[in-house]
Amino acid sequence: MTTQTVAARVEPVPEWAGLIHQSVDEVFDMMLGMKVAPCASNGFRYEVTSMVGLAGALCGLLMVRCSNETAANLTCRMLGTDSVDSQDDVHDALGEICNMVAGSFKSKIPGHVVGAHHGDRQRLPDPSLARHAAVPGTLQPRRRLPD
Repeated sequence: MTTQTVAARVEPVPEWAGLIHQSVDEVFDMMLGMKVAPCASNGFRYEVTSMVGLAGALCGLLMVRCSNETAANLTCRMLGTDSVDSQDDVHDALGEICNMVAGSFKSKIPGHVVGAHHGDRQRLPDPSLARHAAVPGTLQPRRRLPD
């Protein structure tokens, strides 16, 4: 007979929106040298979507969505190049950006510990990357990169 320990579900709280915004700010500043700011959502094209799924005690999906042009620009900034060689590079770069934002957010949640269990604090699972793909977009953004 095997026994399985199931982690208690971590319930979201309103303060998490600020933690996500802070994580976006940090990753885009550190990895891309860019500042992000809230903006109106009129007229955006969502041609590329990168997703990171969180499973276990903390469940959810974090997405980065943008136009092909913005995706190429972000990839160039991340790779330090003037042009993009392949769409795979774009998908990999956006996937990594999304993964870093998810990891940064997860590390800000009170009680999260990187590594094994420590005392009474529970370790949340590492984000698992859902393969990103170019898909048409329909959701409204919360943050927009300046052009």
